[in-house]
Amino acid sequence: MRYSELNEDWVGKIDWPESDEQKAKFDPENPSMAIRGMYVITYNTLKKSLADELAGLSEKISRQDPESASITMATQLVGPTEVILHKMKAFIDVTEELKDRHVRGKLTRMKKKDLFNTIKNSHL
Repeated sequence: MRYSELNEDWVGKIDWPESDEQKAKFDPENPSMAIRGMYVITYNTLKKSLADELAGLSEKISRQDPESASITMATQLVGPTEVILHKMKAFIDVTEELKDRHVRGKLTRMKKKDLFNTIKNSHL
């Protein structure tokens, strides 16, 4: 993450590799994403985590009466220790970023380069 990116208005964005070591670990099929103020996580891992959290919240709410359910939703979604909305915004930000044609092109080039290197190294 570059210092110049800290002042930008984003919650989640693709964490593009900068060093050769990071480039070797980067998976264009499942890109790493940075969530501001939290951590770096892969796109599919965050997607699964959000699905699990929302399913758990839905199950908890379905077992309660309407008044308790609204209190549970409020505390689970916007409570001081809950970050589910922050993670949802990050997921939406990265999903939008992945729709950009320049980002798709960069990821496609990375996939082709990985495939080329795999083929090249398999004949050694």
